[in-house]
Formats: sequence, C-alpha cells, structure tokens
Amino acid sequence: MVSGITSAAKNGVLIKGSTYVEEVNKIRVFAFDKTGTLTEGKLEVTGVISLGHSEDEIIRIAASLEALSEHPIAKAIVEEARKRRITLKPVRGFRAIAGKGVTGEINSEVYYVGSRRLFEEFSADSPERQALNLEMEGKTVVFVGNEREVIGLIAVMDKIRDTTFPTISELKKRGIKTVMITGDNERTAKAIANRIGIDEYQAELLPEDKVNVIKKLTEEWACSYGWRWS
Repeated sequence: MVSGITSAAKNGVLIKGSTYVEEVNKIRVFAFDKTGTLTEGKLEVTGVISLGHSEDEIIRIAASLEALSEHPIAKAIVEEARKRRITLKPVRGFRAIAGKGVTGEINSEVYYVGSRRLFEEFSADSPERQALNLEMEGKTVVFVGNEREVIGLIAVMDKIRDTTFPTISELKKRGIKTVMITGDNERTAKAIANRIGIDEYQAELLPEDKVNVIKKLTEEWACSYGWRWS
C-alpha cells in the first residue's frame, strides 16, 4: 500500500490512504472535467470575427474586462492583447457572472464578455452562423457585446493532452465508462468528445451542475451494486 501511494504521488496523484487504493479497483466510471484535465488548460486565441468594429477593438474591450478575471479563457484573451500590443482601457463596475462571463463599463458603455447563454438573457442580436462554424471545429466561442447586440466573436482553443488518448483507450479496454463534463456548449463538447473517444459527455454546465453530475453518477453506480448512498 505504501509503495502504491508513493508511486502515485510521484506521478502527481494524491491518495489519502490505503483504503482508497483498494477502492480504486471497484471504479466503473471515470468523470473528467475538460479544461486542464483532458486538455492542457493553455488556451490560445485562434481567430476574431468583428461585426462593425476592428479586430483590435474587439480584443481591447474583451481583454480590458478579462484582465480582472482569473479564468483560463480570460488569460488567453489578455495574452492575445499583449501579443498585439493593445493598450487596455480602465473598467468601472466590473462584475463576474458565475459560469457565464463578465461585465463592466468602458468609456461610459456597459459591455459583456462571455458565453452564448449570457447574451441570450437579453435577446441580443447574435451571429449564429459564424459561431456555429467555429464550434463545429471544437473551438470555444467568446461573445463580446452589449445588451443590444454582439459586436464580435473570439475563438479560443485548447490543446488536448498527449496522455489523454492512451488514458481513455486503456480505461475503455478495462470496461470502465468515461464521461466528460464541461461548461462548453453542446457542439464544441461533442466535437472534442468524439475526437478523444469519450463514451459520454455533458455540456453547458455551471459549476454547481458539475457537482450534481458527480452525485448522480455516484448514486447510479452505488445502486447498480445494491448499495445505499447517503
């Protein structure tokens, strides 16, 4: 047991005690978060679609807001602004909207940066065709705009870890079900899940939704063995 725990620690896996080493043998489902687990978590901006504004202006607005956030997508957008040598604007009234994006005032105009779900809340005009094309390529689309309209799209993509493909393949050989949970939209999640070979995926999840997915999987697994979960 000590040897197993030590070996796991050397490979970046923390196991609390010997009991859990024995329990691993009973696992029938592995659930993975996408960003930073199945992928490297080092996102890069791969393209910008501007609608009435220059690409640099779209990046300027988005990066000015995202500079106040710690989200991996935010860091990718801020890095793109740095590469383009774009000067950021001061932001007033910055607010993070859990699982959806951020908002704040720039030059007396309130802007939003985030997911499609965020802009659906105010029925803002949105370039669906362009967003769909990017999502079908497995890219995450960041919407930039105000309550009236989307003024630009930023495509962001994360590299799949080299270890992901053999890991998923080995789990499937052992008869273990694999599930990917992500906040990405349905089309992006499907494209990535198909590429990796994941058995099942659940998309467009808020942080609390991910917790509920794990609880549900745990309950289903326990019931299949005739155990009562509490």
